[in-house]
Amino acid sequence: MRELRDVIHDAFDGHARALDGAAAGVPTTALREIRRRRRGRAAASVAGAAAACTAIAVAAVAMPTLRDDGGALAPSTVAAESSTAPSAATVEPVVLPSPAAGAPAWCYLDTYPAPNAEAWGPAGYAGRLYENYDTGEAVWVFPDGTRAEPGDPDVPDYVHRMNPEHAATMPWSHLAIDFSTDGSAGGTAYLAGPEGPGLGYEWTTVAPESAPEWVDPQRLMEVHTATLGFGGTGLGPAVAGADAVVETVVRYADGTEEAVRIGRGEPGATIAEYDGLVSASIRATATDGETYEITSHYDATQTYEAACGVPVPISAAGASGGAPEPEGFVAEPYLEGPESAIFRCSAPVPAELISEPTRLERHTGRYFDVEEAGIEFDFGEGGYILGAPEATYEGVEWQGRMDTGWNSTSFERAGQVEGNVVYEALIWVDDDDRIIARQQHYTEEDEGLVLGYGQDDLYPIPGTQAGDRLWYIGDTSHLALACDGVDPDDVAQAELGLIYGYGPSADEMTWQVYFPERG
Repeated sequence: MRELRDVIHDAFDGHARALDGAAAGVPTTALREIRRRRRGRAAASVAGAAAACTAIAVAAVAMPTLRDDGGALAPSTVAAESSTAPSAATVEPVVLPSPAAGAPAWCYLDTYPAPNAEAWGPAGYAGRLYENYDTGEAVWVFPDGTRAEPGDPDVPDYVHRMNPEHAATMPWSHLAIDFSTDGSAGGTAYLAGPEGPGLGYEWTTVAPESAPEWVDPQRLMEVHTATLGFGGTGLGPAVAGADAVVETVVRYADGTEEAVRIGRGEPGATIAEYDGLVSASIRATATDGETYEITSHYDATQTYEAACGVPVPISAAGASGGAPEPEGFVAEPYLEGPESAIFRCSAPVPAELISEPTRLERHTGRYFDVEEAGIEFDFGEGGYILGAPEATYEGVEWQGRMDTGWNSTSFERAGQVEGNVVYEALIWVDDDDRIIARQQHYTEEDEGLVLGYGQDDLYPIPGTQAGDRLWYIGDTSHLALACDGVDPDDVAQAELGLIYGYGPSADEMTWQVYFPERG
């Protein structure tokens, strides 16, 4: 299965990032289930047992486009100039389970039901585009349930099918893309989503009849729709002013409340715990203390699973489109793949590979550069921006799923395919530069510990987008996995390093190791 971050970045190359000096939406804008929140820093008050991490799942992806009114970037689908349908996936079509007797009409997914427009509040819901890559079907559904095809006269001009080239690489066979009336959109793999098809009938949104002049209720709600499972736009100054604090506020039946600040460029926060959930709000607070809040009330009896009697995810096959994983692929620990010929647990880092970064900056607190990454990153009590060179090579195509820590990209430039293979991993070394810990790899138990977009403590920016490759490195201590026989207390005193390599193949790599604390 293709790495999500590569699919997204291939789709976004060439898009503008900011207008009016405002914050922009970015590829991470609607990665609803891939974001990890540092709750201890961001929560205004935390009570109860809300989990700090959400599971890795492809549940909502928003792709940026410019607003017609010249405001901040908002997610939308990657437009295909032609309405040609993508080729049908080379997998068996999904057989949908039958809803329980007496289930609401919206439970029958083979009819392409309309989502709940009442969940969208002031966002202005325009409709949903269903794309079935098993059959090549594309169906546009208006809020009242009326169906049409993309390109029909009544279908908004901003509704396009996924670019067939990108659709062929997507790890989903069924995609649903919800549009607001200004053309912003977010998608969900509606058969593979862990919370169902994202129809939103469990939500009813209520907004105040009037809003202060400094708030745009529609844009504020478009940030909040990500919290409700629809995907959403990134927070920018046009939403509630440059200085307002905007938070997702989650309330529970036992009276507990959790408030998570939304950074610039980010969508609304995910909900970590649904048991006892009463509501989820988005709240904007001006510098003078004035607040404006939109509240979405939750009804657990109207989730797809409860109302329709169908377990979710509906079908694992709903995520089987696109390039398949190699047979027998397992996410192994770092330093046990091809890189182990050079880097191994308990072995010293080769001195000749220790390098000076092209950029090294120490930061504390929140940092935001709209041109560089387009999201607000929290360095907490201290972290680094580290830069290193990166090159691409003619004729190198995407390599498919690789070993842990390995990745590849490819793109076309002037009709010529270019790409590279990249390896990156955090390590911790002792005073003799001996590796005593490596980055925690992906496991079912630690699904959030993965190097990629949505990582609140480690954020890589490919060099194909930003010149040199960059890493935002925050508090990564929780990512350290001690090597066999190493006392975890020793790891706590160890020095952080970053192994980085690039080349045309895994056998032809240029390797460097960076130790930011030495800068």
